[in-house]
Amino acid sequence: MFNPTLNSDFYLKDYASNLMPFLSELEPDEAGPDPAEIASIYGLALDQILMMSRNENPYGPSPKVWDALREVQLHRYPDSRPFLDALSDHTGYPKENIVAGAGMDEVITSVARLFLGKGDKALIPIPTYSLYSLAVKLCGANPIYQKRLKGFEVDPEIPEGFKIIFLCSPNNPTGNALSEETVR
Repeated sequence: MFNPTLNSDFYLKDYASNLMPFLSELEPDEAGPDPAEIASIYGLALDQILMMSRNENPYGPSPKVWDALREVQLHRYPDSRPFLDALSDHTGYPKENIVAGAGMDEVITSVARLFLGKGDKALIPIPTYSLYSLAVKLCGANPIYQKRLKGFEVDPEIPEGFKIIFLCSPNNPTGNALSEETVR
């Protein structure tokens, strides 16, 4: 029978030795302060603490979302085709040009895995959402950071050699949106 407490150093070393070498360069994700600790320090109730460090919505979903969730069969994978058809009709873009996922993190990491490999370069205007860098590094690719201009605008001078350029609009954490001209 497997006993994880026996010889745990062996398992830890074995685990670490099998990681992809470039993963050792990743920095730990910092979630920000613990809400319970902040509440305790300032004598506040936990529901009085708004955590904005993770782009969270302090108000929760709309009551219409709760109503819609009552109708959802949560034991089945959703069929994205009706959603993609409706979004295509709304935007005028063909559904083949629309990517859907279970949140933007899934879309970002999927795009990185589809297009980036070891040694590829991705341009990331900073400051921006930290997941772009992590997604790039997890593929063995190299994030290249470009400081934003005054007003947090993206520098229109893009050097050659990038496989992907991550453009966040509205940008997190600055909140500014990119014009269609800037994106093009």
